[in-house]
Amino acid sequence: TVYCKERGRSFINSVLSVSGVSKTDIFFNEGITVNCSKGIIYPAIFEDDQWCAFGCAEVPDDVYNIEYPDLTYQTDLAVTPVYTDSTKEITVSCKAGYSDAVGDEGESNIRCTSSGYTGYIRKCVEGCDYPLSEGSHDLETQRNYEIGY
Repeated sequence: TVYCKERGRSFINSVLSVSGVSKTDIFFNEGITVNCSKGIIYPAIFEDDQWCAFGCAEVPDDVYNIEYPDLTYQTDLAVTPVYTDSTKEITVSCKAGYSDAVGDEGESNIRCTSSGYTGYIRKCVEGCDYPLSEGSHDLETQRNYEIGY
């Protein structure tokens, strides 16, 4: 697994555009898993001279709805996807078909600072929001809703 060496750095957009690079793995694990086969590294992330820069990884949009404030999200290939600005909040929520994980204490608003994201982002899992009112069901019922029974 390849990581950016310094805290507060993430992979730049040109690396993220390489086939086989998982934005979700970078966001949650802060690294890219590479393999070597017949002397060739895959995914081919070492094509450029630079791989990392100050900024934050892109919040994966396969599970989350994301609202980036103006001038926070960047598409230039030489920079990270999210610009470091501790004054601007990025809003995240679970996409349709996902809900907050049972007992999760994650936040809906995070900031990209010089040392990475602040706080702990909410965890979304596949499943539905629970239609039962607070205290009217037990944890087993709640888990069954979460896994789709």
